[in-house]
Amino acid sequence: MNIIPFDDYFSGRGDTVRQIILNVIMMMPFGFLLPVVKKQNILFCLFWTFLFSLGIELTQPLINGFRAADITDLITNTIGGLIGYLLYIVFKLLINKIILYLK
Repeated sequence: MNIIPFDDYFSGRGDTVRQIILNVIMMMPFGFLLPVVKKQNILFCLFWTFLFSLGIELTQPLINGFRAADITDLITNTIGGLIGYLLYIVFKLLINKIILYLK
C-alpha cells in the first residue's frame, strides 16, 4: 500500500500522469450522476465519491495480488468526483428541464 501522495509522480516512476488523468476521468461520471439520481450537496457528493474510491482501492489487492492500494488514486478519484459535481452545477438547469420533460 502506497501511503505517500504522488510519490510515483515525484519519483518519475511509470506513466503516472496518464494514471492521474484516467483516475480523474473515471470518477467524473459518478460525481455528475450522483446528484442527478439523488439530490445531494457538494459535501455529500465528495463523501460518497471518497468512500466509493476507498472501496475500490481496498478491494484491488484482494482481487489481484499484483495490485496495490494507492493514496494518489484515492485523491485523484475524489478530485474527479468534484469535477463531475461542478459540471453538474453548470448543467443543472438543462438537466432539470430534461427531467421535467421526461415526466
